[in-house]
Amino acid sequence: MSIFKKMLAMTLVFAMLLLVGCSQDNDQSGAAASEQDDSQIIAKVDDSVVNSSYFEKYYKLYGSLYKHQYGDDILDRDYNGQKFGDVLKSDVVEMLIQDQLVRNYMTSTGYTVDADKVNENLTELKDNMAPELVKLYSDINIDDAFLTDQVQGSLISDAFQNTIFDQIDQDQDRLNEMYDTYPVKVSARHILVADQATAELVKSKLDAGEDFAELAKEYSQDPATADNGGDLGYFTRGQMVKEFEDTAFSLNVGEISAPVQSSYGYHIIKCDDRQTVNDLIAAGESEDSINKFKTQIKNNLFDEYFSKKMDEITAGATVERFADNIPADIEVPTIVVETEPTTDDQTTDDQKIDDQSTDDQSTDDQKTDDQSTDDQSTDDQKTDDQSTEGSSN
Repeated sequence: MSIFKKMLAMTLVFAMLLLVGCSQDNDQSGAAASEQDDSQIIAKVDDSVVNSSYFEKYYKLYGSLYKHQYGDDILDRDYNGQKFGDVLKSDVVEMLIQDQLVRNYMTSTGYTVDADKVNENLTELKDNMAPELVKLYSDINIDDAFLTDQVQGSLISDAFQNTIFDQIDQDQDRLNEMYDTYPVKVSARHILVADQATAELVKSKLDAGEDFAELAKEYSQDPATADNGGDLGYFTRGQMVKEFEDTAFSLNVGEISAPVQSSYGYHIIKCDDRQTVNDLIAAGESEDSINKFKTQIKNNLFDEYFSKKMDEITAGATVERFADNIPADIEVPTIVVETEPTTDDQTTDDQKIDDQSTDDQSTDDQKTDDQSTDDQSTDDQKTDDQSTEGSSN
């Protein structure tokens, strides 16, 4: 399922899918197993089924979105020794099974979907659906009944997530431990170099006792921090690239990392300070800031508690998969994004608007800005070019 989580975030259309969610209690799926043709059953979850028709809609939906994002051949590409299309089929099956497990669990708790909320969300969904998505849904025969069921599934999913956060809130011992030990702010410095050999040379000098700040001034290629000894000041999670962040937040105060590679080069990181929620409370940090970090900690715990709950639900259910019933060949439509043509007249009008200036803005400097590249030779333009070059360096 990790593939889905990463890819769903990549396009606006995928965000729409997250809004509608997914579930299996419409007339296409979720029916009693005894009412289904066994050859059409992809999976069983207790007395409910995922049938091939329902599965194919989802496969076509996701498959078309992948094609739109990564090219028409994405489903035929190799992914860890398998065709990506086969990996996608497996992921779709597991997604639908998980959603049915969640629906069954929430039903067992007495939860019911608010019909008025369903209608409200359905109306909002349909009013804001992109034309490309409307066309895609039509191509794969997704109708209002299907959409209604998806909205119901989204509400059930939201309610389930709320139960997970309730469990986290109730585990005060764990939260208090995190508030006391989990760093939410780090003050660090780094030395950035271009290659591993230089990074290892610098690290050997540090291991021999040479001063970090002096080595940063000598070797670091980060122009923003080299002159002040590589000092980055305090930063929170999410501000740095992942490789850097993971290392910086794992170091103890005074500890120096081994070389860490990122898209910027090789970093050697030294932790100057770590602050937990309790440290910030003691330092008089604002209540809004404290609550933000507490929420961050709870969000970071979500996956752990979610996985535990899903393991518990799955252990109490009967789940069967019928891989042989998954269709081998499924035709996946291509999304066609229509763009409005721009006429020459429209282009000219737009250009005129862009190029217009008021009578008061007719100085030599303004004229210089509007001149062609060949005529950009005034002192003001030279100054602009020098500034740009300095910034680039």
